[in-house]
Amino acid sequence: MSHDQASCLELLARGAAVEAYDRPVLLARASGADAETLAGLEQAKQLALRVRAELEGRRRREAELSALFETAHDLSGLRDLDAVLRAIVQRARSLLGTEVAYLSRGGTP
Repeated sequence: MSHDQASCLELLARGAAVEAYDRPVLLARASGADAETLAGLEQAKQLALRVRAELEGRRRREAELSALFETAHDLSGLRDLDAVLRAIVQRARSLLGTEVAYLSRGGTP
């Protein structure tokens, strides 16, 4: 593994933005790297980006499961239907990052 390819792993390890993964390829191209080196860097970049996407997906699912567990825990202690509905709306606002949310209770009480 070349130093330039290792830089893709370093970017991955520190959670760099997607745009940063182009830098090693651009620097190698600017320094006149041969086609084989550029192809290796491009492959390393693509693999690193796939791993990054997978890690982001796992983090998101972990956060969603954690929120679901917390919500279930919070709701398990509530007995009043209105309090349960308020808690659901509050949690939805928090998860969605919105200022306003509402839940309509239809049917007969």
